Amino acid sequence: MKITNSEMHHLKLEVISPSTITVDQEFKITFKFTNAGSNPFPGMILNIRRIWANLDANNIHVDRTFAVEKLELKESYETTFSEKPRIDGMLLFYLHGFDPKALSKSHVEFLRPNNNPLKLGSIFHVIRVQSSEEKSQNLANWLAVIALGILIIFQLLDWYLQGVL
Repeated sequence: MKITNSEMHHLKLEVISPSTITVDQEFKITFKFTNAGSNPFPGMILNIRRIWANLDANNIHVDRTFAVEKLELKESYETTFSEKPRIDGMLLFYLHGFDPKALSKSHVEFLRPNNNPLKLGSIFHVIRVQSSEEKSQNLANWLAVIALGILIIFQLLDWYLQGVL
């Protein structure tokens, strides 16, 4: 069965979030759904699964359901919620499934922000979750780099004043 253009809907999914977050610190994440097709989008229920994955294999699966209402051409719908990670590792987002409300004879193609197709079960967004110890270590590393840079500048200045350079 060939799908005609009038039966096909294109829904673009974008995620707005920090790229790195810290355990036990709340952050906001925004999902933006845009009708990228040539027809009004009739609406649907979309299930997005989040996997909190770490090296200890203590993976936690959490589903969140979004009701995407009717969208006119190029119209967008945004929803924002807060999260507070409990384990370090990676936070993976993927399309888990959908329940079309008004898509009886229509089909939906999900799109990434760059308009490439996004298939069900595909990971579409990743956030790095670092422990507070890791964050402190990163800060200590940057301070060491800055201190070393200052030391080098003073050594060069000393050599310049002594006429070595």
